Amino acid sequence: MEWNTTRQRCFDIAPGVTYIRSTTESRFLREEVHRIAIRLDRPFIQWFPVSSGGKVDRLETVGNLLQERMSLGEAVVAGINGDFFSYTGVPSGLQIVHGEVITSPNRTKVLLAKMSDGSLKCEQAVSMRSFIFLRDGTCLELDALNRPCGLSHDDHAFLYNRRYGEIVRFPGGGVTVAIRTDGNEDRFLLSDGIEGVVVSATEEQLAVVEQKTTVLYATGRKAQWAGQNLKPGTNVKIAIGFDKGIENTLEVISGNSKLACVLLENGNI
Repeated sequence: MEWNTTRQRCFDIAPGVTYIRSTTESRFLREEVHRIAIRLDRPFIQWFPVSSGGKVDRLETVGNLLQERMSLGEAVVAGINGDFFSYTGVPSGLQIVHGEVITSPNRTKVLLAKMSDGSLKCEQAVSMRSFIFLRDGTCLELDALNRPCGLSHDDHAFLYNRRYGEIVRFPGGGVTVAIRTDGNEDRFLLSDGIEGVVVSATEEQLAVVEQKTTVLYATGRKAQWAGQNLKPGTNVKIAIGFDKGIENTLEVISGNSKLACVLLENGNI
């Protein structure tokens, strides 16, 4: 299907930031397309994804999110509802803010990344490659970070920190492991591994996520592995990573629902 732009209006909303509204038509359809054009060569302009309070534990409107950022002293000029999300407020895909992984599924359909050198990258079908290592090199592969775990998630391992909230509830039948992290580092950073020690391993369906703590919930065969290997006092290292070069990013916003797709690529709709 061929699309043609029949009308276009634009104006600057800040130095280096332009709002564009275009009318595009095909033989049978017409669409109104809204865009924000950003000059990446302007050092005082930044873009990054945000969630309310820096967490993924509730829904919030774009307007209130902008007010939150402005209350922190940031000069916000535009905000876009940029990802699909569940009723719990968790984005459907990978979200990285300033090099910290806020939430991630096992696989993300499509994403936009700001790389460490300032360039932008669009990528599709990105897989997470994250593990909990023991000192002898054996490991447990993680399936998701800060995401809801349901009854259908058998043979899965989910890892949580306080970005998901201070209390996490599980469906039951699995193993819940609390890991106290070294120093003040309980964030899921791409740059370094997280070292810690297991403080408890139970079958509780509710976990309180304390500061300097991460919580693992495992089901099926992964629960059996966790029960056998993650005893209190066990030293572990958590490594967070992704394929297709995404481990070198500063910011990522993405879409992972059935409706997620690339709308614009190489200048073509």
